[in-house]
Amino acid sequence: MKLLAITLKDMTRSFRSVFALAFMFGVPLLVTGMFYLMFGGSVGSEGAAFTLPRTRVVVADLDEGSPYFQMDGDNAEDLQDMGDILTHMLSGPQLAELIEVTFASDALSARAAVDRQEAGIALVIPANFTRAMIEPQAVAEVELYHDPTLTLSPGIVRTLVERAIDSAAGPKLGLGVIVKQMEAAGLSPDAAQQQSLAMRLIGDTSGAPAELVTLRASEGEAPTADPLAAMLGLIMGGMTVFYAFYTGATSAQTIMTEQEHGTLQRLFTTPVTIPTVLGGKYLATGLTVLVQMIVLLVCGRLIFNIRWGALPEVALTILGTALVATSMGIFLISLLKTDKQVGMVFGVGLTITGMVGIFSAFTGGAPGASSVADRFALFVPQGWSMAALRAGMDGNGLVAVLPFFLGMLAWSVVFFFIGVRRFSKRFA
Repeated sequence: MKLLAITLKDMTRSFRSVFALAFMFGVPLLVTGMFYLMFGGSVGSEGAAFTLPRTRVVVADLDEGSPYFQMDGDNAEDLQDMGDILTHMLSGPQLAELIEVTFASDALSARAAVDRQEAGIALVIPANFTRAMIEPQAVAEVELYHDPTLTLSPGIVRTLVERAIDSAAGPKLGLGVIVKQMEAAGLSPDAAQQQSLAMRLIGDTSGAPAELVTLRASEGEAPTADPLAAMLGLIMGGMTVFYAFYTGATSAQTIMTEQEHGTLQRLFTTPVTIPTVLGGKYLATGLTVLVQMIVLLVCGRLIFNIRWGALPEVALTILGTALVATSMGIFLISLLKTDKQVGMVFGVGLTITGMVGIFSAFTGGAPGASSVADRFALFVPQGWSMAALRAGMDGNGLVAVLPFFLGMLAWSVVFFFIGVRRFSKRFA
């Protein structure tokens, strides 16, 4: 009962402090909200997402086809040449949310539509496009003419066109191999035979345009579809970890404060043992951090639509973070003699280790930087907590989170053992 009374007293003091509440809940939510407003996203509902503007693409299909090009299947009447296949792919339902396709009679009209800003991109398919796809020596160049003020859309359309051309060029590459093998065997196929072979390699491509791009999601909980929500998840996750360790230290600071005010010494004159006092304060700090993390993660899910992962992974991350943040707080306070030293420890020690631990939250998926930051962050306990949180967000499963939880547990044991030992000597 005495342990619970000490726990309740310390928790009540923490949650009555406006300053403590601001650091526990206000600052992490404020920083995340600031990034949310900066990037102008709308992630408040399940269907909302950070979307790209729909791009108008005007197509000038000048492809004259080839007498050797023949399509079989349900779309054979509509797909008379490779230009038709390319335009069919771009105007298909899978890309309807990204691209609005219109047609022009010639290249000049298509470019003029871009100049008048009636379209963002003009796609000019050359007259020999089909022949270039099935004739070994033929070469064609597809032109993309775009509005210079556009940034993302031209790159997206170019990637889609290149993927389509690469897919269509596959039979031509295969034809080259067959021709070399035939020539090695003493056979010399003429142009008509080569084009016939190319069409046989193309085969029935009536369904190919709709299948050029396939999206697959990994098993488990679906990841956040909204890129802004994913970015906010890293930022808010980093802020949650950062300030959880501050809460652990400031809550443990009550030991130092009560010692300087003499209340701790008077408490020891009663039939209350040192382990009971330290245990009550450790439990109060741990429960405070637990409440802080649960509230922040729930707010992140409800306000910013952040997916933290499956419940077991999230629960293990919260528990591990609460343990190591509390133990680190006990350890840091055990090193200090007076309250005047607290500012240096919090301002320098916790800030530096915290920023190292959550640095990966601000590098995102940057090549090279992210992997280096992840490895370097494991030199501080905050890094293990952030790694566990990210593993859960990425949907890697309980097996991926468990090693980081064990790492946090190891840090907790070391910090707790040293801190309690130092306090026992001080108050003996």
